[in-house]
Amino acid sequence: MKNKFFPTFKRYIGATVKLLVLTISFFGVITLTIFGAYSAYNAVTAAYKKIKSDVMKQYAGFQENETSKKTKGTTRIIRG
Repeated sequence: MKNKFFPTFKRYIGATVKLLVLTISFFGVITLTIFGAYSAYNAVTAAYKKIKSDVMKQYAGFQENETSKKTKGTTRIIRG
């Protein structure tokens, strides 16, 4: 009886272990995908904020230069 029962039991254990490994790996892949998407989203958001702040700084500097040029020009004209 042992010889007939044990291979079947072993086969069930093997199938259960395979199913467990497949389930864990499936959820692992899903978790890694979600984590990767979250990291990519954070990287893109950070890059966007950096570019936006750089552009704003450049624009503010450009405005500042324009006004200072105008002021310098006016002061020169007034002094001259």
